[in-house]
Amino acid sequence: MGDITVVIGNFQGQAVLGECLASLVAQTAPAAAIVVVDGSSTDGSVAVADSFDVPAVVVENRGLGSLYNRGAQEASSAYVLFANNDIALEPDCLKLLGAALDADPSRFAADAKQLDWAGSRVVHAHTTLRRGGLLREYIPGLRLDHLAGAAHIAPTGCATGAAMPRAPPNATAIIAALRARERDN
Repeated sequence: MGDITVVIGNFQGQAVLGECLASLVAQTAPAAAIVVVDGSSTDGSVAVADSFDVPAVVVENRGLGSLYNRGAQEASSAYVLFANNDIALEPDCLKLLGAALDADPSRFAADAKQLDWAGSRVVHAHTTLRRGGLLREYIPGLRLDHLAGAAHIAPTGCATGAAMPRAPPNATAIIAALRARERDN
């Protein structure tokens, strides 16, 4: 199973960070490391991380992407899982994500299905890519559907809150390959 460093981007997350960290500590396959990258919170978030013996790196808040990038610099494991502070993972989540990445070296990311807090509604799942309109799309001309179902491991066009190798392939090449796949289908 691949070793995974979990990077949690946090700003003013004191109320939710504890549940996130508790779910990570309870994993059946423990993370190689957990790091909270905090965007200069003033609410006690760093104390929550400390209570779980999880290091908190405090930096200027320049957005979630910047927090994740800083956390990736802290990672020395094969894989990195970028996680929001307001999630809780099922106990075998890291094991399954790592196994999915280990099973095929061509995979650049593994993304877990995400449910609402009641566990009754899918809020993010397998992402598909197809032709779309030019307006109101993430990528003009292409439609991303984040709620497509998948009964098994399937290729995805987007990974949010995903585990991925520390050096993912070039995004432009990935988009070109997805467009070619859509054209051929």
